[in-house]
Amino acid sequence: MNPELIGAVDQISQKFSDRDPIHNVWDQETYFKEIKSRLKASLSPESLKEIEATGKNLIQASDPYKQKVGIHLLRLCIWQNPEFASEWINNIAPTLLSHEHARIRHSTLWNVRSAIWQDHTLAEEALRFAQDGLNDVDPAVQRVSMWTHGDAVVQDQALYPSASISMKDFLTRNPKESNYLFALEEFYMPLSVTFGTDVDYLDEIRDISQKSEGSPGIKGRCANILENAFDVTQEDRLEIEKRLLESNCSATQKSLVLDGKHNEALTMLTDEFVCADTFMDRMKMVWIIRDLSWLQSSCDVLSFQKLANSLGDTRDGDLIRTTSVVLADNILLHTDALAEVAVDAVEDFYKHSDIDGSQIVVAQILTPLRNYSDYSRATLQRALPGLAERTANKSVNFTLNRLVA
Repeated sequence: MNPELIGAVDQISQKFSDRDPIHNVWDQETYFKEIKSRLKASLSPESLKEIEATGKNLIQASDPYKQKVGIHLLRLCIWQNPEFASEWINNIAPTLLSHEHARIRHSTLWNVRSAIWQDHTLAEEALRFAQDGLNDVDPAVQRVSMWTHGDAVVQDQALYPSASISMKDFLTRNPKESNYLFALEEFYMPLSVTFGTDVDYLDEIRDISQKSEGSPGIKGRCANILENAFDVTQEDRLEIEKRLLESNCSATQKSLVLDGKHNEALTMLTDEFVCADTFMDRMKMVWIIRDLSWLQSSCDVLSFQKLANSLGDTRDGDLIRTTSVVLADNILLHTDALAEVAVDAVEDFYKHSDIDGSQIVVAQILTPLRNYSDYSRATLQRALPGLAERTANKSVNFTLNRLVA
């Protein structure tokens, strides 16, 4: 084990002992960044074994923060040592997936995702973990379970029928719009290249589209997969306005909505979002921003840029993923107008973050560019080589390649 690393974890865990959700160790701590840099520069087998031993020691701790750090250390070991992937799936994950703390279960499933990208023969067991995860009470665990469904099928196409059944069952039991959005982003859209002509797959997309009244974001993603045109109907607009008037946005913003001044309301709320101090405040605002975006009378490029710039705040991965969904909505609505701005935002994010999950969701906001117009596709193709140079992660590279498949 590494006593210096254990000491650093002890010090940091005391600092954040009262924070829930658990502090995001990937981006916030210098010692962790240094470990990742050393791994990228090729550590000796002895040093890697030391990090593995330290990670295994930490996951035995009683403090969930220390356990999460241990899980992250072992994720780095999975990416460096494919043989460790099997040990993670078979010997370590089953115990951690029953942990009482949701963030431990969440991080454990992220490691499951990493493991199957290293060893595709583990996909079937990973899918079983993910199917159990869809029954978890925590939304973040449910979302990474959707993602693991998609990854498992990418690794083993024969798993699609089983994965499809569990996804449809989950959406039937939990028909929230956000669940459909994340199911499309994390399961159906990654499979569009492989199953784009499969009758059952296309029928599922059409079925989701038919349930999307009042949600142009769902309708637009389905249309993008089916390569169909779509627009925001009057019925959609009325449903969105109803949601906004029932939301917790300010009386001034509701007044602007009633007066049809949607762009003004969007500008006001985006500025409030940028200045908000807490994760919870931003998360509440970003869903309202999403609704206002669909009511824009013209493309608000400045508000889009402000929202895209917020991706640089990497304190919470869930907020990054949700903000990425909202950015993708804007691009679905104003594809050519936002093509270059969107590409710039993704390139800037890749300069500052090397977290595979965040890189994937941020790259996915560019999906509408791939089949909208010659201009948007050319803009996308110019950017992809530079993005690919910034990652050696297999799952990220799959996403980037899918954008031009």
